[in-house]
Amino acid sequence: MEVRSREFEALVEKAESFHGHLCSGLYIGARMAVFAEKLLGIDSGEERFMVEMETDRCPADGVLVASSLSIGRRRVKMLDYGKCAARFYDARTGKGVRLRFASNLIPAKGDDIVEFFSEVEDGELFRVEEISKEYQSYDLPGPMIVETICADCGEPVQDHREIECGGRALCKPCYEKRAMTSSGMA
Repeated sequence: MEVRSREFEALVEKAESFHGHLCSGLYIGARMAVFAEKLLGIDSGEERFMVEMETDRCPADGVLVASSLSIGRRRVKMLDYGKCAARFYDARTGKGVRLRFASNLIPAKGDDIVEFFSEVEDGELFRVEEISKEYQSYDLPGPMIVETICADCGEPVQDHREIECGGRALCKPCYEKRAMTSSGMA
């Protein structure tokens, strides 16, 4: 999809409606998703298209809307490293790309964001790193595969998200609580 196309402009408008306003981060996220589809040669509508977001800010909404992905469908993971970056994968092959916003180009206040960024090539906006990941069946879209009961709080933990601690399976909050207590921070 060409970023100067009416189709892409419609994606940005849809993202703006979802997000509540148009900003540089939202636009950058939408561009990331479209560029990743092109680099991986797959459409985000395919179940094998997966994303790990390294931010919980505006670019995340741009990626979600432009790719039509949702967290609840298990195709998006929020890593939130505080970076303007995302990792896009083809879950069947494990092939992926990490895209990081790497430009000093930011429109001035009052500039038309879409017009400003549409003049900038993807290679100028993003650093591209080829990556790979092996997906397990419990990481893919679909029903829950396995459930474990946390040894401390008794709540179920789905799809191998428990943490082994002293031979006991703990949910992440209970594990973190133990870690804080043992380090004297609690």
